[in-house]
Order: sequence, then structure tokens, then C-alpha cells
Amino acid sequence: MAEVYLLATGTHRGSLEFGVYRFRPSGAEAALHVRELLDIRDGWIVSSALTVDLNDLVSQLTQVDYGALAHHLERIRALDDELAHATGDPTRQRHVANRLGVELDAARRAIRPHFYR
Repeated sequence: MAEVYLLATGTHRGSLEFGVYRFRPSGAEAALHVRELLDIRDGWIVSSALTVDLNDLVSQLTQVDYGALAHHLERIRALDDELAHATGDPTRQRHVANRLGVELDAARRAIRPHFYR
């Protein structure tokens, strides 16, 4: 058995879709780390397996909308206060919790836009 480590670098210029992820061209400089495991017998490669560090690639290509994130965090903090004042009023608590869910989803979308098509 032999291990080979490869590093490919370049600029993200085209759409990239794989699995649940979707990345629009960002112009980001990225590095793709690849590991190849070779099974060598009698001087011949009889099998090989490739693995790619996709989590690292996703991290490099993700464009966080920090302005939107800050906006949603501000609204989440306000809803936290509102929820604290709604103690003892189940209807109001439910209403605040529903609004909080919307803001949490929006904050997640700002951080991980690649999960949304």
C-alpha cells in the first residue's frame, strides 16, 4: 500500500454543485486536498481509492453575509428579551418563538448559503 497526497489550487470561477451543496462563482482562491491510496502488487497498481476533504473545500468557498448575520443576531437578541417578558402568557410565548424560528433560520442561511438552492 502507498499513500499519495495531492494538492490542486485555483480560482473558483464556475458553478459547483455536488450533493446538497451549491456554490456560485466567487473568485475565491481555493485548495483541494486529495489523498490517493494505492494497492501495489508485484510492481503493478491493482487498485486505488481517492478521498477529498470536502469540508475544507466547503469552508473555503462559503461566502458569509456578515451584514445580514449581524442584522438577524440583533433581532434574535430583541426576541430573547421579548420572550423573557412573555413568561406566563403561552399565546405570546408561542408567537415570539415562531418569530424567533424565522430569525434563526435566516441567520443560518447567512452563514451557510450553500445549503439552500
